[in-house]
Amino acid sequence: MEAQIIRTMDDNYVIIPDESNDILNHFSTKMIQNNELDCLLKLDVRIINGVGYYYYDIGNREALTERYDRKKMTYEELIHLFSEIQALLMKAREYLLGADHFILDPRYIFEGENKISFIYVEAVSKELRIQMRELLIYLMEKVDYCNKKAVTLTYELFQIVNQDTCTLEYFFHSLSKEINRNIDDIEPAIIADMDESKVVVEPNMVQAGKVKEQPLEKNKKTQSVGALSIMMVIISLLLSGAVIYTLYYYGLLNNKIGDKLDYTKLAIVLAVFILINYLVIQKSLMKKSNKEEIIAQSTVPNTCNRVVKEKEEHTTALVETSHSEPTTVLEEEGKYLLQAVEKESYNDLFVYCYPYTLGKSAKMADGIINNSNVSRIHAKIERIEGDMMLCDMNSTNGTYINNQRIPKGTKAKLKVGDEIRLADVEYLLVRSS
Repeated sequence: MEAQIIRTMDDNYVIIPDESNDILNHFSTKMIQNNELDCLLKLDVRIINGVGYYYYDIGNREALTERYDRKKMTYEELIHLFSEIQALLMKAREYLLGADHFILDPRYIFEGENKISFIYVEAVSKELRIQMRELLIYLMEKVDYCNKKAVTLTYELFQIVNQDTCTLEYFFHSLSKEINRNIDDIEPAIIADMDESKVVVEPNMVQAGKVKEQPLEKNKKTQSVGALSIMMVIISLLLSGAVIYTLYYYGLLNNKIGDKLDYTKLAIVLAVFILINYLVIQKSLMKKSNKEEIIAQSTVPNTCNRVVKEKEEHTTALVETSHSEPTTVLEEEGKYLLQAVEKESYNDLFVYCYPYTLGKSAKMADGIINNSNVSRIHAKIERIEGDMMLCDMNSTNGTYINNQRIPKGTKAKLKVGDEIRLADVEYLLVRSS
């Protein structure tokens, strides 16, 4: 894309030519100019010597390349960027703008006042997945490698988008899962204390999207926490012994007459101090166990397996059906697509693993269907002894194959060419090319 960034005392613009000679009549041009889309820079269209130009007003914003040439990108900034991209695509759908016409080149993504703005060029079209892949390659060089969460998320997203069969739905579904996992399971204060290993990137690993773990010395703060816990146990034992001896010395453990030791009192005192010591030791061990678990979670995970595992845990609570079958990530020849019959209302769904659940819940379903008549977890596709099966998950409004309803909680054989209906949403099962 041929573009210029012009900065003067009064104006700052990104200028992009459009030689189609029809720039003023583009539907997208009118849509952007007539509506205030806060995710896009303000657009002005000019005709100079018979050539149309997009003038996007930068204002006092700076490009991502300018920003991250002088600083490293944090986990929070990474989340913010892709959340803004997701919001951008939602706006695109609302205003009927083609997703592939947005420019995700970091030179033309601008940030100012904690807000990220993009540009849209009708004359330029590039598959958004490819653009996101190139953006992540750029970000892998700019991410803060002292921030383990940022590195893990960057490489995980790259591995997802690097798959030819990756869909935007799956990409942002995985991003949502990653955010929820970090918010719910890992406290920021604990993460700040962790530095068991540091992720190192080798130049030839950028394209492959691989991460190499290089162990470092244990964090001194972690060591001090462990030493402090052991010291607490020792001090507690010494204090317990001292208190019991004092009680015995002053006769407080004797019977009412005072001439003999009351073993009942002694047993009660011992039980109390044993309980106290047990709680202290247990707390110390739990702290160590939690830290080791968090360290194990911080390595680059297999996204599909984790998403399906979390999804199955939620599903088990909703239906009285066993989900003990292992998750299978599909090989190339085993991939299928659910083609939406109503293209204008629903997206195609890529079946990327088994079991593959369908429903309206963004947190629990693999294939998300935005329809109020569809249950949260409506149905699932699984592979049993080489056959594809469609299982109804006790849905409210029914699951159908070729207009034949599957009884609640049961399954039926599924094959390529079958028409699947969940409530009133229809799909056609085809092989993914």
